[in-house]
Amino acid sequence: MDHVSHGLIRNLPIGGFVFILVALFMRLAYVDSTPRKLPLIEKLSNFDAIGIVLLISSISCLFLALQMGGTSVAWNSSKPIGLFIGFVLLAIAFGIRQWQAGEDATIPPRFVKDRTVIFGSLYLFWDNMANYIAIYYMPYYFQAGQGASPIRSAVEYISLAAPLMVGLLAGGGITTATGHYMPVILVAQLFCAIGAGLLTTIRTYTSIAQWATYMALTGVGLGLGVNVPHIAVQAVFEKDDEIFIANGIASFFGQLGGSIGVPIANAVLIASLQTQVPTYAPSVSPESVIQAGALNVATLSSAPDIIDGLRSAWSVAVAHVNILLTTIICVSVPTALGMRWLNVKKISEQRAAQKEGENQTEFSEKKDEALPAN
Repeated sequence: MDHVSHGLIRNLPIGGFVFILVALFMRLAYVDSTPRKLPLIEKLSNFDAIGIVLLISSISCLFLALQMGGTSVAWNSSKPIGLFIGFVLLAIAFGIRQWQAGEDATIPPRFVKDRTVIFGSLYLFWDNMANYIAIYYMPYYFQAGQGASPIRSAVEYISLAAPLMVGLLAGGGITTATGHYMPVILVAQLFCAIGAGLLTTIRTYTSIAQWATYMALTGVGLGLGVNVPHIAVQAVFEKDDEIFIANGIASFFGQLGGSIGVPIANAVLIASLQTQVPTYAPSVSPESVIQAGALNVATLSSAPDIIDGLRSAWSVAVAHVNILLTTIICVSVPTALGMRWLNVKKISEQRAAQKEGENQTEFSEKKDEALPAN
């Protein structure tokens, strides 16, 4: 019940806030309805069923390998190795299928050739991976490292969630107002790198002011850059269907990064606990600590000094996860630099002026046709 209540407290405000924004401000532009009018057989013939099966199969192999590796079986055992090999082979088969399918592919090759789409997608891959790790594993520090209840942990988590929301709104607003998205991404990564780097120093004795400041810096950085690649795509493509496909590709890579990041961070956490528990609490086995989880640290011993040692081990383990977080943020910077340096605002104004000129030309032609011949 504690896990459920913590998840609800953490996710409901965010989901409700997003729902209100979508309901109030989302306006769908005109979308060509021609594909909807096609016969069912023609729709199915354009459906990349083979590509989707290969994609889902490859990702499933990867997730299974990350989930069982280091927990239920050793990393060097046959199951994780076989699953990793299966992931690579199926991913290669998926790439070949996309090249063969062309415009009917799940991910049309011409979108992958555009550097803003591919590097923006890779940036979202790393950014969402960092986002998920920070959101998922900082509560472990509060609950296991400081002995906070799930409700108190959710309240303390606001120091990351609230700045993230502020950064999310500010990033989109600044990009829309100025037209420049690359400076926003670079500033976002600067905030992220500083905040995540400071989070590697957290221990049981770290003050509230310190960890709250570190989390706020990280949250602002994560929020600032998360929507920018989606805005940048609008500067590259003009047609609605192209923008939808490009944003879909970027969103897919973003969600993939987040899904992969959680099990990788979990492997780091478990490996760290296996080395830190013998250091801080030699009388307790690491396996029992891992099995007990973050909420049941106090049940492992009646001796206060042992409990303090276990909390120290947990705080160091979370700090090691934050080292992974910092590394991911640093890796995302080169991928962001691969995007085109365009001005969305100027491109939008140029397109509007071009469209207005075309409308005036069309109006003049119709007017000339309506005049009686001499």
